[in-house]
Amino acid sequence: MVRQGYGILVHPALLRPLEDRAGDLTRRAMHIERYDFGQIVIDGVTYRQDLLIWPGTIKKDWWRLEAHLLQVPDVAEALAARPQVLVVGMGQPGRLQVAADLAQYLKENDIDLVAVPTAEACRIINSLSGKKRLAAALHLTC
Repeated sequence: MVRQGYGILVHPALLRPLEDRAGDLTRRAMHIERYDFGQIVIDGVTYRQDLLIWPGTIKKDWWRLEAHLLQVPDVAEALAARPQVLVVGMGQPGRLQVAADLAQYLKENDIDLVAVPTAEACRIINSLSGKKRLAAALHLTC
């Protein structure tokens, strides 16, 4: 980890240039079949824990530094994949918040941020999957 601005730790992979982000979208489109409070089905696999997703990877048992605050270190692995869009599923009622430093980092690196309740995030992911290079942070409960 490297200390970078705002007094936060940043994964070294995030310091790479962000050129050529349009290439290599994904090997195949991912499809979210169903989301219910505490459970999501992606490509036929059921998950019952929060997920961090980037092209080719679904990281289960994903935890944040603070339960309901999403910060740069929480999504460093996904950001290292150089997404065009970060979709944040804020939970069913939308309790997960995006920290100002993360929003600023995304803006500075031309990464679009979509932060909405998780059900809506799932619909957005399905509509963009295979069209945009996506990363997603999905809080499945509150």
